[in-house]
Amino acid sequence: MGTVLEAVRAAGGPTNGHADNEPVEESGGQRVLRIAASEELTAAETSRADAQASFESWRQRMVDWKLQLDLLDLEWTLDRQKLLLYVLGGRGPETTRLALLAAAAGLAKIEVQPVGADGLQPVEKPAGGGCGSGGGGCGCSH
Repeated sequence: MGTVLEAVRAAGGPTNGHADNEPVEESGGQRVLRIAASEELTAAETSRADAQASFESWRQRMVDWKLQLDLLDLEWTLDRQKLLLYVLGGRGPETTRLALLAAAAGLAKIEVQPVGADGLQPVEKPAGGGCGSGGGGCGCSH
């Protein structure tokens, strides 16, 4: 879900001449799959408000757990199955520790997303392919 910052036109058609579920294209070639329904917008706003209401408690947990991370923002995925925590810094032991401590405390399933000077830091995949890939990347016997 996002906000289009440029005029939107139907692919091959006039501006605003599209049905709600018809794909549309913005001038930069990016595609908008469909316009969000009002109940989806309401659910997204509720998720956004819930996430912001929990910001201080997550920040305090990070202080209590003595993590060397600064919480910048957080948001729920659209299906509310995962909470994304945006933290200042690179991916490393502190971000891993945050995820492990949250899981051990029985908190929401989270994903820690580091943010640096250049924006979001990419998630690095293990060289061997990771657990269950057959590449032996995690060292387990899968």
